Amino acid sequence: MEPVRKTWQEKLQGNNSCPNAERFSSMITRCHQTRSLPRYGSPPDVKEQQLRAVATVADLRRALKLSNERRSQDCKNYAPERLFSAKDTGRAHVCESEVSLTQAVVVPAKMQIAVQRIRRRHKPKKKIACPTTIRVGRLLPSVQECLNKFWSDEVNSDDLLRMRVVFRSMSEDGLHVLCDDLPELMMRCGFHTLSEEKCKKLVQEVTVFDYMDFQDFTDFSEKAILEERKGYRQLLKTWEPNSCDNFVDPVDNVKSFMKMLKVICTRKSVLDILDVAGLKDEPCNSPQEMLRFLAAYQACEGFSKQEVSSLRAAFKSCEEKPHAVGPEGRLIDPKSLSFGLLRFGGIYFVEAWRAMKHYQKASAAGVSFYEFLVCARRVRETQLQQVAEYVETICGEGENFIEELRSLCRPLGFTLQKVEVVEICQEKGIGLDGPLSLDCAWDFAEHVRSCHGFRKAEQAELVQSFLKFSQGEAELAVLKILELLNWLGLGGALEEAHQMLRQVDFNDNGVLDETEFLRLMRLQKERNLVSYTSAYCRLHLGDAITRSRIFAALAECDIFTENHLLEVITLKHGIKTASVNFSHAGVRRGSGKQPGISWDTWVILAEEARKVTPVWKRRSASFKEAEVSELRKAFGAEEVPVSDLIWMLLDSG
Repeated sequence: MEPVRKTWQEKLQGNNSCPNAERFSSMITRCHQTRSLPRYGSPPDVKEQQLRAVATVADLRRALKLSNERRSQDCKNYAPERLFSAKDTGRAHVCESEVSLTQAVVVPAKMQIAVQRIRRRHKPKKKIACPTTIRVGRLLPSVQECLNKFWSDEVNSDDLLRMRVVFRSMSEDGLHVLCDDLPELMMRCGFHTLSEEKCKKLVQEVTVFDYMDFQDFTDFSEKAILEERKGYRQLLKTWEPNSCDNFVDPVDNVKSFMKMLKVICTRKSVLDILDVAGLKDEPCNSPQEMLRFLAAYQACEGFSKQEVSSLRAAFKSCEEKPHAVGPEGRLIDPKSLSFGLLRFGGIYFVEAWRAMKHYQKASAAGVSFYEFLVCARRVRETQLQQVAEYVETICGEGENFIEELRSLCRPLGFTLQKVEVVEICQEKGIGLDGPLSLDCAWDFAEHVRSCHGFRKAEQAELVQSFLKFSQGEAELAVLKILELLNWLGLGGALEEAHQMLRQVDFNDNGVLDETEFLRLMRLQKERNLVSYTSAYCRLHLGDAITRSRIFAALAECDIFTENHLLEVITLKHGIKTASVNFSHAGVRRGSGKQPGISWDTWVILAEEARKVTPVWKRRSASFKEAEVSELRKAFGAEEVPVSDLIWMLLDSG
């Protein structure tokens, strides 16, 4: 746009007789004043290069309508005979330049000015609604109380009680905590800017020992509150929202600030918390609005209203600790904490809790609802942080969208095939063209966990097998589980089977329900996929395949199938038989080697062979194909009396 404007300015200097020159020059000046474009010849400024207003679709339509109306009015006021004199020999060239100027400068400038005029006519901004004083539960502060912490140094009785609960949960004897546990303890209290180095510095000001009692912890907390406030003040100074645009999504402003606190939030959770904070219709581009959001985040521990209701129901379902009711409300048995988290977030939520349990302790005197929410928040923050790190790593590798999703689920414990990823994307309505964002990755990961990484048909088969052995009951004993594994052709070492059973028995009741059984099947499939990958790479099935390579690879995976079964499998799944080239008699046709197969094709072949082989063995009483043919030949086509059966068996050896 600058070269066109420069050429027109040069032409204006040589043609001062044009009455329109002054009007166009003033329009360019007004365009500079709005900072929509940098002034030509001046050093470029970064802030000056950014637009001060970003128009929405409705704004652009109104501005375009207004500019068209003004253009039609200008054409009436300035007729062609008045614009240029008859003595102007370069009239055609000037008209052409006018069209270029209109397209390059005037139309964008008019649209920009019209947008700003429309926004100036808007009503004055309403005051933010007063923060709510409603509490989510016992010991949990309201939004107003959390907001007061940013301005007041006072520690009230509720703050001391919350500090006592968190202190007791991290203490071995209930009287002292280790100084090394203070960073995690302060994270449970809702501190975000207090780093480990700052904690060590404050500890040196309070005590010289490696541990501290509750009084020392109270003094430490008072200093930590002041340090936390300084951290928020510094972050708000360096935070740069788009304060000039009221039409930017406030979720982006909130997520950018929370990311500075190393807190990952999804779009859905931010919208819910904005509603709690009373900022639903606010741009969230000022420090006051951001502090309001932080107060609402702390008041509900980062959960939405629906999630808080689910947490309350899960907490009520836990076993209550007898004779344990205090100022913090109802207390549950610490042993049932995992059961409550299981009811809320599922087995993968409890798995994350178990991984954090070495530093996520629970009070032996009983767990209150406040402590229950804190534990759930720490698990959710860890899961979100894990997914966010994977997304940041994957997006820089330049893979396509499907491969990015597969790479995302691999460290989460799910080795997915391409067909599985496509089916899950279709169920969730996710486009296969990307790009991969945090919200998309989190929704995909949650759906994969809900279905345990299985396709609908595969999951239905597993559930049907479970109901068959449980005889319609909701749970299955361990011995029946081992029998079911052998029936599915997944029998292995007994000790490994017992180890996996202990790993998936999340409620420690000695039996498995349907969800725990599906988790067991996922672990078993991941174990099988490791052996499939090892055989695929060692025997170079991706380069070329032969009859001996296929059977050797299946044997490495403890799959011993028959020739005719393998050909049936290839035909069923649409795999070209030329890749295997088996005849109905088991004799190989064609050349010695065929082109290699992909890893996904090999996994489909191996999984189907593992499923079909035990069915064939049960039908053939574990006889091989040649033995079955020999027995069928000896038996004949007609029925035989029982007395002759003994002699036939003796003749068959």
